[in-house]
Amino acid sequence: MPVLVAESLTEEEYHAAKAQAQNERRDSRLQKGAQISGELESGSARRELKGLDKAGCLSRFLWLWISELVDLAQTEPLTEESLGELPIPSRCEPLLDRFDEAWSMEQQKTKPSLVLAFFAAFRPVVWDTGAKEALIKMAQIAVPLVVKLLLEWYASGKGGLSEGVGYALILLALAIAFQGLLQAHNFMTLYQTGMDIRTILCARIYEKSLTVSAAERAKFTTGEIVNLMSADAEKMVFTCLLFHGLWTTPIFLVIAIYLLATLVGPAIAPGIGMLLLTAPIQGFVIFKQNQLQKEVMKHSDARVKLVNEVLQGVRVVKYYHWEASFEERLAAARREEVALIRKLASINAVNNSLMTTVPMLMLIAMLLTFWATGGEFKPEVIFVAVSLLVLIRFPLIMLPMTIGACVMGNISIKRIERFLLLEDMPRFQQQQLDSSGRLPLLEGDAKGTSKGGRRQEGGRLHGRLLDRQSAAAAALPPGKLTVKAGAFVWAAAAPEPAKEKAKEGPKEPAKEGEAAGAGESDPAGESLAAEPEETKEGGAGEGKKEGKGGGDEKSKGGFKLTLKEGFEVAPGTLMAVTGKVGSGKTSLLAALLGELDPYQAGPSQATHSSQATQAESKMEQSASPSSASEAPSLGGRAAYAAQQPWIMNATLRENVLFGRDFDETKYRHVLEVCCLGPDLAMMDAGDATEIGEKGINLSGGQKARVGLARAVYSDADVLLLDDVLAAVDAHVGRKLFEVCILGELRARGKTVVLVTNQLALLPLVDDVLVLLDGVVVEHGPCEQLRRRDSTSEFAKLMNEYVPDDEGGGVQGRASGGQSGDASAAAGAG
Repeated sequence: MPVLVAESLTEEEYHAAKAQAQNERRDSRLQKGAQISGELESGSARRELKGLDKAGCLSRFLWLWISELVDLAQTEPLTEESLGELPIPSRCEPLLDRFDEAWSMEQQKTKPSLVLAFFAAFRPVVWDTGAKEALIKMAQIAVPLVVKLLLEWYASGKGGLSEGVGYALILLALAIAFQGLLQAHNFMTLYQTGMDIRTILCARIYEKSLTVSAAERAKFTTGEIVNLMSADAEKMVFTCLLFHGLWTTPIFLVIAIYLLATLVGPAIAPGIGMLLLTAPIQGFVIFKQNQLQKEVMKHSDARVKLVNEVLQGVRVVKYYHWEASFEERLAAARREEVALIRKLASINAVNNSLMTTVPMLMLIAMLLTFWATGGEFKPEVIFVAVSLLVLIRFPLIMLPMTIGACVMGNISIKRIERFLLLEDMPRFQQQQLDSSGRLPLLEGDAKGTSKGGRRQEGGRLHGRLLDRQSAAAAALPPGKLTVKAGAFVWAAAAPEPAKEKAKEGPKEPAKEGEAAGAGESDPAGESLAAEPEETKEGGAGEGKKEGKGGGDEKSKGGFKLTLKEGFEVAPGTLMAVTGKVGSGKTSLLAALLGELDPYQAGPSQATHSSQATQAESKMEQSASPSSASEAPSLGGRAAYAAQQPWIMNATLRENVLFGRDFDETKYRHVLEVCCLGPDLAMMDAGDATEIGEKGINLSGGQKARVGLARAVYSDADVLLLDDVLAAVDAHVGRKLFEVCILGELRARGKTVVLVTNQLALLPLVDDVLVLLDGVVVEHGPCEQLRRRDSTSEFAKLMNEYVPDDEGGGVQGRASGGQSGDASAAAGAG
């Protein structure tokens, strides 16, 4: 028996210890979660006393609410639960409601501005913090003036003691009330506002990435979107902290210099001259900062894009032993970025050095000039002059930082604004405002939201992205599909500017998924996201081949899905979509989901040289050349099970629930009908087993069943299943079809659109739709289609592989090897 040297354990002992450790971690998490849930439900006094949201006025004003947290930190390590509840105004839903209303009104303008939208959403905060900032600056100016009065009182010897005590109390009040408490509260308000803006931007960028149309999505790489959420949104915090300095600092400097001039007279001229001499240098530095910051962001986007590419395809990198090549590419990208960051840091260092030394040089020049012109060195003059120059020093240091922060914030907000203004898919277009300038509430908004503003099942918060076709869809009963005749195309990648192309050199053609932003391509011209083990015959590879077939055409902007006639799918119907590889089955589901752009016919559009060209041309001739196809209408809610399900790095239960409330009875039933019971029995922690990134510790069949279980658990009215039976074994596929699709979904009246090439299953469905080269060539019940035209490709395949036997022959062959042969034949075309 081999021994593990590290722990001196046998293999059996090692696996037993590993399972025990996993169970202990799981029990610890469950115990901790139960404890936290108990505290939340019981509303314990300890939790009620913590946090800014529960503090009173005096506690807020004197910062007493933080004392309990400091005391707790002395006795035990702080955890997330120790911080208490987040204040309600800073929670995501209230913030999004406030922003969405302002942003929707801003989008009615010819040139919407994200900055103006945030100003409208946070207008009271802006005015409040601006007024406080002005008061703080006035208090800072008042301190030297009160010091001058105090020194004059002392030097003159006139006036009583009460006058001197009064001046001292005024200085104390200015220092504590204005420059202490008021400045601290204002700083916290600005920081909280910056965090609120960051929260809004992250939420809206994430939502936009899910709703943006394929054509617009091609304008941004995954790395750029990640940078928008991580780097650009983060800059808003620093920008908010220093924003008011743009207008208060110049006013403060003008007043301070005027007071200096009244004290020392013409002696202020050398100091002012020195300040004016440094102004052009500062302007040049700000210009260079702006320029370099843009270059840094471009290189950062390129590096993040490359890192994402490598991580997405790390398995392929390992297979082909490309580690050294990609390591060099990453190192080169990082070197270029670091070189620019060093240049930017050097510029900032020069600027900070100038701003640090200029006030001191101003003081020396002013005092020398004052002495040379015969000025009298009195305490009330010198002390006040030095105090004013000290006050000037900090704003002069902060002014370039303020301008730099606002410049970087403006660049970031423009980048985010450009992304948020991209066009959405038709069903996610924003709803128009009503006459009062507000977003109207949908039916169920009031009953669909809970006390804390949290969205519940069936309800939508106003201000969310709503369906542009909601009126048409609302007229349809849940589960009904209405598709009108027309054509739909995948969006092509946006052409790059000539200047950028000249810099980057020639590029290879776009690969699979790149046009729609699904992935990146490697230097060898292959998609790094491709997984070689999934290309096996009869498995998930069949779906992969279809993706490649459709992907090559769609990336060129040439693939077109053509519907010669419209069709309707009644609620509770089980419709199968079949066709050879690359015929557009996945594209049809994408069109139903609104992810394909309606095709606008025109004289310059080229047609396909395929077997379906004649039928397609007839359809195009009957369409209006200037009108685009109408998007399909879908009644109720839809769930989509993709060919390659997206698996989260979370537990198996969390992957099935996908954020929905946990119903144990329903959950167990879904696991049973999706044949996941035996898989859970093999896992150490059952459904609490942690699933790796992209489902690395799940087989292809397990991923498909988890994706199917997610769709079934969603309890949607329409389920779009993209070849979910291809990745599972024959007997599992039979059980899924009989128990889940026929027994569960069909029995509950759900509308199911099933993409499959298992011909033996087609006689068991209600409706069959046949695709050929992106054109719907046949549609109707299976028996009707096979008898309508015995010379058609579909009839030939059905008659050869699925004979029209009496009795239950078809049902038996659905579970046998014939289905695999039929699938292979259909794939071969």
